[in-house]
Amino acid sequence: MQGLPFTFRSDGFDFRQLDRIGDVVLLEKTAEWSTRQFYEVVIVQHHKPRPPWCNGGERMPSSEQWGVAGWSYSDLPGARTKFNALVEADQSRTQTKRA
Repeated sequence: MQGLPFTFRSDGFDFRQLDRIGDVVLLEKTAEWSTRQFYEVVIVQHHKPRPPWCNGGERMPSSEQWGVAGWSYSDLPGARTKFNALVEADQSRTQTKRA
């Protein structure tokens, strides 16, 4: 399975992973035309191999999933707060399933 790259370019933006716990990822987003940094918090989406001999992998949420599996922030503290809340919620669900 192919994982989400640590750095990548998409739609004219450069993305760099700042933190990842499980499927929750905090990304820094920059563009050549701006001196500002933006941030995105995403829940990595998994896809199965199609056709079967191709590798499955991870991807960013689609535009339609924004607000459910992806969030944009103009400041790092806000993005970090969302990241921490998603990680905590995921860990709580995992612990509940084990009990």
